[in-house]
Amino acid sequence: MLVLIQNRVNVFLALIFFQLCCSTILLAESYNRSQNNYSKSFAKLVAEENRVRQQLKTSPDNPDLLIEMAKIKEKVGRYKDAIWYLHKAQQIAPGYEDIYLLEAIMLSKMKSKYACKHKRVFENKYMTQAGGMHQNKIRQILNSSNRNYVQLESGLAYDELSNNRGHWNEYFVNVEYSDCLENSYYGGYTEVKRYNIGDSEFYAGIAIPNSRFSYRLEYRQAEQETLLPEGSILGEFRANNLGPSGVYLRFRKQNYVNIENYSSGLGIDYYFSDYQLAYSREWNKAKSLTQDFESSYVDRVLLKYYWSKNRYVGASYYIGKELNYDGSVNPPYSKIRTFVLNGLQPVTASWSLIYSYKFHEQRGYFDQQGVRVGVRYRY
Repeated sequence: MLVLIQNRVNVFLALIFFQLCCSTILLAESYNRSQNNYSKSFAKLVAEENRVRQQLKTSPDNPDLLIEMAKIKEKVGRYKDAIWYLHKAQQIAPGYEDIYLLEAIMLSKMKSKYACKHKRVFENKYMTQAGGMHQNKIRQILNSSNRNYVQLESGLAYDELSNNRGHWNEYFVNVEYSDCLENSYYGGYTEVKRYNIGDSEFYAGIAIPNSRFSYRLEYRQAEQETLLPEGSILGEFRANNLGPSGVYLRFRKQNYVNIENYSSGLGIDYYFSDYQLAYSREWNKAKSLTQDFESSYVDRVLLKYYWSKNRYVGASYYIGKELNYDGSVNPPYSKIRTFVLNGLQPVTASWSLIYSYKFHEQRGYFDQQGVRVGVRYRY
């Protein structure tokens, strides 16, 4: 049965690879066409900019010309220059509300410290200098773009194990701060009880995204060091500029009391419509005081459906071989098969429910079934 499942997974992964190859060819053809169109459009914009610049020499206080120049700058992505022209237009016509509406749209498109800082004072300036007719619309535009938030999560997990291995309990709490640039700083505390042994850990991390690359670094430290790593460090690098796809590399080192575990992973995400399809492989190498474990790997396939950024349901399937640390010198190390169903469901504008179901088979040792539920609050 396990061999049949592995064969089906291999076929499925081959289909994914074929689809990605086809997508890459289509993207290359589309890129060539877009480059030709871009050259023509850019030449047209340069001609328009020269025309407006000549008109501004004779009519420097014409707000309509200043707005037209701002729109040209916006089209080529020079948002700070565009806002400079809008500010000049506001000095000449402070009651012209459409100027403020354009500035709000441009600020929402920018991803820089300038935009983050300017959003804080923009609404007050608008209410002072203009009539406030577009206040709700401007507030909606600014709120739809990136903004600071603090997020709290807390919950618990319960797992039943076969072969008289008892059950596992877990409690967790996590806090995350995200700034206007979507840089994320997070930390938390987890308490577990497995095989009638208790342990807990603290962790902290930072994630820095941008349009081309993303980085993440995380460190975990156990308290009792009986089950969880006495020290664990994880690093991740992700390339985001591959059309609908993204590729990431992940490295992790875990130091248990009796065992050291090293792992590296390579994965790819593919987005289409409201779906996310992902595949990754993680290679593991562990060694204890008495032996070196055989090198192994785990394959993972994931499928998610998004109703929105904060509402989704997903399913993951893992297959391979891995170590399951139980505090002993020779912990379970065998082939595994895991299925996970998880989701995020908003309840109100600030509160959400997080949930997951897990089935795990540690071949030759035990089967595991469990649920994980929690709440998320963001403000």
